[in-house]
Amino acid sequence: IDVFDSISVSEIPFEIHRLTAFVTLGDARGAVPFEVRLCKDGALVPVVEFNDIEEFSGPLEVRSIWVEFQDLELFETGKYFVQFLANGIILSERRITVNLTETDESEEGNETGSSL
Repeated sequence: IDVFDSISVSEIPFEIHRLTAFVTLGDARGAVPFEVRLCKDGALVPVVEFNDIEEFSGPLEVRSIWVEFQDLELFETGKYFVQFLANGIILSERRITVNLTETDESEEGNETGSSL
């Protein structure tokens, strides 16, 4: 999993239009259930999650997969984690810090910029 380590937003709540996780899987045998999820630091329930099963013919087979989450609305700044799990075990985790930036009064009403 590879992600940017921070996102700056101008207001809360905010929307992430697209968050894509790329994962390369290998050294697996048979049907492997996997999960990609976004979690807020300290939260027990993921913000969003995706579950699927990949079939492997043998341990030398390598698969690259991507999971795309769209239109995520987040209500807090702070630390989030993108996690990859296989068979219920966390194999990879990347932190994303969401920061609130102060907006300049001269920029208010400017619709050309993006909040992400």
